[in-house]
Amino acid sequence: MILDQFQRYQELVSALGQEPDEAVRTEVSNLHQGLQRAALSPQQMALVLQLEGQWQRRNGALEEAGGCWLDSMACAFTVRVAFDWLELVLLERVKTTDPELQRVVAGLRRAGAGSAFERWWQLALAHLPLQEQRRNLLDRLVSCGALDSDRAQRLLATIGRW
Repeated sequence: MILDQFQRYQELVSALGQEPDEAVRTEVSNLHQGLQRAALSPQQMALVLQLEGQWQRRNGALEEAGGCWLDSMACAFTVRVAFDWLELVLLERVKTTDPELQRVVAGLRRAGAGSAFERWWQLALAHLPLQEQRRNLLDRLVSCGALDSDRAQRLLATIGRW
């Protein structure tokens, strides 16, 4: 029964191209509540929270999405959820604390995704249109320990050339 509920929940959340009507919203809410009450393993709960974060983001509730993804990573850390959360925090300006950001960056390193994270933020820097946005991203990367300040200064020197 729980597997059927989860699969239906996943189906509804994954239909990202469609605008959900009230009936779909109600069904998603009921499925989510049922799954929250079920006796799930940490990995299963992490998946439910991951989907809840996707649903919240789809509906424009970025702060709520970030919270769901943090909770998901607390149950079972996954690189995919970490990158989704980092996008909200570093690019969408969803508020978080430095210790939370440091924990996620450390989790990426422990998971062997440190170089993928570096590529991610380098691409993000290249796509940010304003120099101040780039500087803010670099400052945040330094504050969470993802980047040392000397390297950030070198990158800031080259920002004008991007």
